[in-house]
Amino acid sequence: MSPTRPSVRSVRGLLVSLAAAVALLGWVLPRLTGTTWSGVGAVLRTVPSTAVAGCLVLAMVFLVSYAFTLRASLPGLTVHKALLVNTAGSAAAKLLPGGGAAATFLLCRSWGFSANAVTTSYWPGACVVWTRRHQPTRPGRTSPSGGRLPGSFAQV
Repeated sequence: MSPTRPSVRSVRGLLVSLAAAVALLGWVLPRLTGTTWSGVGAVLRTVPSTAVAGCLVLAMVFLVSYAFTLRASLPGLTVHKALLVNTAGSAAAKLLPGGGAAATFLLCRSWGFSANAVTTSYWPGACVVWTRRHQPTRPGRTSPSGGRLPGSFAQV
């Protein structure tokens, strides 16, 4: 089977999407927030590389560990597909309210899972979100660090 060439319409859509993303990130976002990209870069350069590496490691650990939760909540889902669902759902959730649930639902349905099975598998995720919302993280509440951020995170 030979690969198919993209249609003019799909290439045009890709170019329009790319132009819109560049315009939003390069022009609209800085004007809405009252900042510049050089200002953002200056702040990001103050974050220690160990803090960035630590955040990346924690994010990867979360994605991998939650993939196993997804797999357990949706029998028949492979680890590879669970990682795809988790990553796509996390990205969509950052962009749109309810985007994570929509991405999860659409991906799983496209793989042949029933709507009932997919919506039932949302319960572990709902429990995670509820737990995040109710964790004591503000100063003065009970937390392992007494409400203080450890080390370099307190500088940011």
